[in-house]
Amino acid sequence: MTEHRAEQRVCHHCLEIKTAFFPPLVKQPVQYGHEVKALVTYLHEYQLIPYQRLQQLFNDLFSRKISQGFFVNITQQCYNHLANVDKLIQQHLQQADYLHHDESGIRVKGSLYWCHVASTPELTYYSIAPQRGREAIDRIGILPPFKGWLIHDGFKPYFHYACEHALCNAHHLRELTFIAQEHGQAWAKHMADLLRSIKKQLT
Repeated sequence: MTEHRAEQRVCHHCLEIKTAFFPPLVKQPVQYGHEVKALVTYLHEYQLIPYQRLQQLFNDLFSRKISQGFFVNITQQCYNHLANVDKLIQQHLQQADYLHHDESGIRVKGSLYWCHVASTPELTYYSIAPQRGREAIDRIGILPPFKGWLIHDGFKPYFHYACEHALCNAHHLRELTFIAQEHGQAWAKHMADLLRSIKKQLT
């Protein structure tokens, strides 16, 4: 716990009482600090613990009954603080030498949406959109100016972008396994073994 006290002094010139300023983030007589907010953000956003279970956790571990609205406000504060970081990640991905891109179906309020992901070994950018194809990819804004190597699964809209293209070997392996198992094609297994061997030599 941190206690803040604002001293009061009488001005010798005007004889008015002057009160010291509190730190800008101290806005209420009692409030939770950065550590609690960081913990809530980590548990909800990374460990994916729902707000109701967070309430139970804080009550069980700390004997504190905290409203779900408090958790929502913390998440919104984190989102607002990361606005500039979000833009910086987009800019760095646009200028990368190579970029992985994919999309996966996700349920949002019972409807099918798409989670688009663009990544390098250092950075990852997620965006949720109701569309899977080019309309959503253009709106996200990373691929239109991208000029490096784009590694993807061969999804048709990706080929509309004026960059170099490379197909993902993880998808190749998945398709080769299907061909070998479902169609009995021996060459597919040999090709998959070759790709794994090449990867082993390079790593």
